[in-house]
Amino acid sequence: MLSLKLRTLIDDFEDFFLNAQEAYRNPGYPANNPPPAFGYSGGTAVGTASVLGPYDIATGNLVAGDNIAAVIVNQVSGGSSDTTFGYELIGTVDRFELGPRLMISRDGKNGTITLTWRAGSGAQLYNATTADAASWSLVTDASDGSYSFAPSGNGGMQQFFTLRR
Repeated sequence: MLSLKLRTLIDDFEDFFLNAQEAYRNPGYPANNPPPAFGYSGGTAVGTASVLGPYDIATGNLVAGDNIAAVIVNQVSGGSSDTTFGYELIGTVDRFELGPRLMISRDGKNGTITLTWRAGSGAQLYNATTADAASWSLVTDASDGSYSFAPSGNGGMQQFFTLRR
């Protein structure tokens, strides 16, 4: 990731966390009561929220896989009723790498199905019985770049496959 930027639409204050590390703090936060301890007191109230930024966000807290973002939004006082919150994260990447492509073929004589992909790609084959399965299983007997199986006869169960790196 080359850069990560944040645009905000906030009334009154916010503190942004990325993977449990503070990544951005609204400059209106009261200096004597820093987040996350901040409650309803002090700071500079926002009359009407407007889009601000973009602000640079350090990419050092990003991890491979899922990243968790969290925000604390506060008002200038406990009686304030105009809470507004909106974020836009803008990521600039240096390149997109196409993942390995899964190809399928069927042997006309014996019906064996063969799935192939580029060997050495680091991809692993997973399967499930539904396309929207909550849990997919690693196909442990797949080689690096191919997997063959004989589909079951009439009334057999469907199989769905995906490659993951």
